[in-house]
Amino acid sequence: MLQPPVLVAVKESLWLLSLFEIIGKEYNLVFLPFLAYLWANIFRRGINYQVVPYSMFMFGNDSPIRARSLLLTTLMITSAFAMIIAAPVSADSGRTTGTEEIQVSVTNDYYDRTTTSTTSQITVTILSSNLDTNTEYTLDWQLCNYAWNNCNLYEEISASPMNDPAESEGTIDLGSGNMLISTIITFTDPGIMEIDYNTNPETITGIDNESYYFEAVLHVQNVYIAENSSNPFVLGGEMIEASSYMSTNENILKNTGVTVNGEFGLDYQNEWVLDYEIECGLFEDGITTPVDTYTFANNVLQESYNSLNFELYGGNNDLVPTAVSGTHHVECTLTRSIDSFVMGTIVGNDFDVIDDTGNQDDATITVSHALDSVEGWATVTIEAIDLDAGQAYSLVWEVDDNTMSPVVDMDDGSYEWVEGTDGVDTHVIEFRALDDSTDACFSVTFFAGVDALQTESAICWNQLSTSDMDGDGVYDKDDQCVNTPASVTLPPGSNGCADSDNDGWDDSDEIACNTLPGDAASTPIDIPDGDGICNYLDEDDDDDGFLDIVEDINQDGIVDPGETDPLDANSFPANRLPTCGLHYTLEANGMPAAVTGEAVIPALSPAAAAAANAAPPPQVTLPAGSYYIIASCIDLDGDPITVQVNSISVGPLVGEVNAGAIIEIGPDVAETLDVTITWSDGIDSATATITVNLDGSAAAPSNSGTILPGFTTGLGIMAMLSAVFVFGRSNELVKTKSEILDD
Repeated sequence: MLQPPVLVAVKESLWLLSLFEIIGKEYNLVFLPFLAYLWANIFRRGINYQVVPYSMFMFGNDSPIRARSLLLTTLMITSAFAMIIAAPVSADSGRTTGTEEIQVSVTNDYYDRTTTSTTSQITVTILSSNLDTNTEYTLDWQLCNYAWNNCNLYEEISASPMNDPAESEGTIDLGSGNMLISTIITFTDPGIMEIDYNTNPETITGIDNESYYFEAVLHVQNVYIAENSSNPFVLGGEMIEASSYMSTNENILKNTGVTVNGEFGLDYQNEWVLDYEIECGLFEDGITTPVDTYTFANNVLQESYNSLNFELYGGNNDLVPTAVSGTHHVECTLTRSIDSFVMGTIVGNDFDVIDDTGNQDDATITVSHALDSVEGWATVTIEAIDLDAGQAYSLVWEVDDNTMSPVVDMDDGSYEWVEGTDGVDTHVIEFRALDDSTDACFSVTFFAGVDALQTESAICWNQLSTSDMDGDGVYDKDDQCVNTPASVTLPPGSNGCADSDNDGWDDSDEIACNTLPGDAASTPIDIPDGDGICNYLDEDDDDDGFLDIVEDINQDGIVDPGETDPLDANSFPANRLPTCGLHYTLEANGMPAAVTGEAVIPALSPAAAAAANAAPPPQVTLPAGSYYIIASCIDLDGDPITVQVNSISVGPLVGEVNAGAIIEIGPDVAETLDVTITWSDGIDSATATITVNLDGSAAAPSNSGTILPGFTTGLGIMAMLSAVFVFGRSNELVKTKSEILDD
């Protein structure tokens, strides 16, 4: 259906006007001829329906029509333009600057929770900037979980979709007309979260103690423009007593540090938002004031999920008892730094501080004897049980002839050892060479360190020995040369000694000196001292007071640089460095006044260092616990000795000097630690590093079926001496050889 020309022209004109507004946002007079052309054709269609070409219209002779068309077009445009000027610009036109920004902030890092008496509120500031004044903006804001980085607060809690609390989100109409708008939101705490599982789905109200932040998004007509988040903060938060703990403390020795480690459980994830402080105090039983305290600063606390972990190593001596004995415990308190609020306290177990002069060993011995049915000599067997690993024990015994008055001591001796891991030990003594007696009685005292634990006596028998161990025809009890070969014929009444080659050395001595007793050309060497002890057995051939191994360190028989001649009494070192032995003992039994046990490393010396290059270092295995590593040093020159083990220094003192440091071996470990030992006589000094190897696979000994307290694993001690000796000398104290000889 054809439309009237006037209607078509009006529609086309309105379409062109809209196009002009979009392109230029104001009318340009250059388009007026086109509109006039349009209306001229309308008139022509009304007369003869002939369309005049645009060129004829603009430049032809039809001036009246062109004039009337231009006039009509001008009137229409002027009217439309007046309407446009009179109408206001729409605020929802969708125009933006493209540089809009928002900033969200809260004032504090911590906020209390709403209680029955107070309402907790948080002021949130949202600053919107670079806005288009002709555009209307809206803000959507919500509370978000900082730990989860999730703004759907109930999503992590419920399997069913549900809305978050109304207090935790909202929308704000910013309106228009301003380039910068500051919006204040007051968030009201909806209270502690409660969940009702009696409904389906469950009903949730409130929010948890947690770390949160606020998020805001700027929109125009529901189109995203910009967003921002506030700094994180903690809302509420409490210590959970059920998930807070402190590890059990075992008994410790006086003047030694307490090991403390534990965890404070929290009902929120801090996520490093707030700082905390943990103070641990050591308390004597019945006293409310700590004898020592240690504070863990926030930077040393280990934060994990919803807990704070703390650890204090006893070897650092940061928490040390002042009393020599008695019951103690540790209390650790957690404080929130921002408001100095005490969140809770953990109280540890009671443990005892032990005086190192006491001995708590419950080891025992049993003694039995048996007679040889053929040769008539006795064997005594001593069995020790319930031994503590790492403890030095000793047996001191004697055999008396009770037929004599007064009683005569026929024989005596001792046996010392450091207990390993099995908790038992058996010692057998054969009395083949004991003199005859119808009432020979044995007695023995059992020691742990220097403390006597038990004495057994009145173990008696009839001793009539006919034992002849070397087969020379002389009973052992009469034989003064126990190694005389059986092939040698001895005269009646002989003392068992013979010199088969008449070289002046008994056959038994030649055998001991590694020469041939039947060859006069094979004679023991005893030079230069001629003291009757062959050089093969003599530890100081020239009797100058310096052991051969100290003078000839590498034992090659050559006087190398830095060595002296072991066969020349006038050639000796300017100074003898103290010789030290390494021992260990249980912490519970204290630092002994005298070290009498067998040393696990018998000689910490330059010679030992050289020898260690050719042989594996010694090793001993112990269960876990606390041990003294003890260096016992003696200076043959009589110089004052200073001994240091780790940070523990003793001296200078004259005589035997002992220094010890405690090491702690925890359960289920597989690592190493170093113990550094330094000793000096004021002139020379030496340092050795002992590597302690911890082996968590070692089995613990039992004590009457009960595991010894504190022992669950093992360790090994190795002396790494081959490359660890560092020697120093005080130049002003060095004496020359002539000065020593003058002394």
